[in-house]
Amino acid sequence: MSKIPIMKTERLLLRPITHEDLEAMYDYSSRENVARYVTWQAHTSLEDTKAFMALIFNGYQQGNLMLWGIEYAGTIIGTIDFVTINDTHKYAEIGYVLSEDFWNKGFTTEATKKTH
Repeated sequence: MSKIPIMKTERLLLRPITHEDLEAMYDYSSRENVARYVTWQAHTSLEDTKAFMALIFNGYQQGNLMLWGIEYAGTIIGTIDFVTINDTHKYAEIGYVLSEDFWNKGFTTEATKKTH
C-alpha cells in the first residue's frame, strides 16, 4: 500500500497511481510529443504501460518512490514526482509528465506548488 499522501488543488487531485489508471496512462504515454521530453520511449502497447506501472507499484511498496498521479475531471492526465531529494542542501528535483492535451494550462505549475 502506498504511503503517498493524497492532496487537492483548485482543479486537481494528486494521488497514488492505481491499476484503474492503465488506459489513461497509456493514452498520454504512447504519444511521441510527450515521450520526447522524458527518459523513456513512447509506449507502443498496453503491456509497455503495465510494465511501467509495475515499476511504480514496486517503488510504492519499497517506500522509495514519491510519485503522484495528476487527476483532472476524474482521469489521470500525468504524473509528478521527486526525482532526487538532497537533505543536506535542502533541495529536490521534480519530474513530471503531462498529456499534451493539457499543456500550457497551468496544471503542472498547480501540481508543483502543492507538492513542496
